[in-house]
Order: sequence, then structure tokens, then C-alpha cells
Amino acid sequence: MPPEANQTRTANQEHCRTEGSVVLQKRSGLQARRIDGETVILDSANERMHCLNATAAFIFEAVDGRRSVQQIWEELAESYQVSPQVAERDTLSLLEQLRDLGIIE
Repeated sequence: MPPEANQTRTANQEHCRTEGSVVLQKRSGLQARRIDGETVILDSANERMHCLNATAAFIFEAVDGRRSVQQIWEELAESYQVSPQVAERDTLSLLEQLRDLGIIE
């Protein structure tokens, strides 16, 4: 990964971390379905399909335009019985990936 990509990743994570009140939403036009225990996101505008594991699906579903990023990682920590630090790291990492894919904004 080029150094500038890592700097962007760090900047995005720092933005979410310092702005615990940041509220994200799913991009309109997406369709999500549960198929064989996985959540599948159909992005017809970009002709893509994304498969999410249980943890990623939990975070994706929590992106509802009402919950803050901090609320999402706190709910993840409680639901999965992991430390808040682990939940924060995992949530920020996934949200960055979803942003890069244009799934959330």
C-alpha cells in the first residue's frame, strides 16, 4: 500500500475517532439481503455485490442515519462482548472500507 493511502486511512479513522457524533448513512439504491447466513449488498449502480460476515453485517445495519459512529462501536462491544478498543478499531476499519466502496456516506 502506498504511504499516501495509509495517511488517508489514518486521517479517516482519526476523523471518526475525534467526531464521535459523526452519523453516517447508507447510500440510496442499495439492496441488502440475508442469504445462507450472510448479508449480501447489491449495488446495481456500480454493478457490484458485497458479502458481509456477521460482524460486518451488524455494523452495516447499525448505519441508519441516526446512530453515531461511537454508538455503533459501543453496541458492537456490548453485543459481541469485546473490549471497546477492539470494537472501535474494527468499526472504524469497516466503515472506512464501506466508504471507499461508496456504500455509506
